[in-house]
Amino acid sequence: MHMPLARKYALSALAGAMILLGTTSQALAAPTAPIFTIDPSALGLGGPIIGPNTPFQANQIGGTSSELLHTVGNTHTGSGWIDLSGFALNSVGLAPLSTGLDINYGLFVRFQLKDVLVSGTINTPGSAQKVTQLDFQFWADPHNQNTYVPSSAAGLGTEATVADVGGDDILLAVGNLVQGVSGINALGGAFLNSIQTFATCSGAGIANLAGTTIAAAACANDIGSNFFSSPKPFYGVAFDAFNNTTQGPATNGGLLAINQAVGNVDFNKIPEPGSLALVGLGLLGMVAAGRRRSA
Repeated sequence: MHMPLARKYALSALAGAMILLGTTSQALAAPTAPIFTIDPSALGLGGPIIGPNTPFQANQIGGTSSELLHTVGNTHTGSGWIDLSGFALNSVGLAPLSTGLDINYGLFVRFQLKDVLVSGTINTPGSAQKVTQLDFQFWADPHNQNTYVPSSAAGLGTEATVADVGGDDILLAVGNLVQGVSGINALGGAFLNSIQTFATCSGAGIANLAGTTIAAAACANDIGSNFFSSPKPFYGVAFDAFNNTTQGPATNGGLLAINQAVGNVDFNKIPEPGSLALVGLGLLGMVAAGRRRSA
């Protein structure tokens, strides 16, 4: 039986992307992450608007996170959210009145995660995992009305969820895992470092991944590509890092609730021929989504 051409190409490109990331780490290790421009007016906010509601520059987005992980053997499966609360430029926070974030609008991420233990004992200090899946959806919350439910390991567990108050949330971007690590450090604090593709929604059912149009069924419009207004095309890779204190994680049987995690997200592009590899990553996501729909 022949492997479908798209899947064969995607798998080859994925392997190439992993090699590329390993060999260009020095090129990506700049003193600061590259600058991007956000245009909040793309959200089309109605009603009273506080502040300028005009484009601004940043190179970091910070926030807090909550997730609930289900343990099966030496693996985790779970989901959670990131409540993004501020932009920064070269490590200096931008005033909410200048960005409008958490005043005129909110930003948040929903994510789905899987990992597998590589060292130590799962759910205990000193354990480390390899992240095997990290899909995300980057949302805007017009008028900043949503409510966030943190995870809990008590009883049967409480999932970390976001309620769309007003029913007007806007999907801005989507992405999938390139590479990631997670674990619980020696003091009992949880950590996650990962790299994902970052594709801005560019129309109904499509997104822009580093200049290439890919299928993205959940995208409804091009607001994401206008919100992430520069560079054009927007950076194709997102980097994130989250950590919490010893008091953050809580376990109960096979449940691991991780709360009060703080961290940041920034972006970059992969030097050529990395764009070709990112196209492959996008195709791989399309193939996987198709297989799930047909299952």
